[in-house]
Amino acid sequence: MKLKLWEWFCHSQKKFDDREWPIAVRARYDPDHGQVIVDLSNGFSIMFGVPDLDGLEKATPEQLAKIEISPCGYGLHWPDVDADLYLPAILDEFCSWVK
Repeated sequence: MKLKLWEWFCHSQKKFDDREWPIAVRARYDPDHGQVIVDLSNGFSIMFGVPDLDGLEKATPEQLAKIEISPCGYGLHWPDVDADLYLPAILDEFCSWVK
């Protein structure tokens, strides 16, 4: 059985419905490595490269540094480039190898 990444992240909480997904509590851009780092409510942190993200590939480091977290904690928003990302989709897309 293939386990979705959000299920793996929630494993420490032993809860698998969508109300118990980990949420973003902090997000930042690391210009030295060209990555976005997101700290999650369950203690995990994830990072991913900007070239992998639609709408951010042409953004400047200054634009990438301005990240807003949605009130529900599932969305990331870059206001200077009007780009949005849905965190559960990112987890599922980039880490589908987790079993």
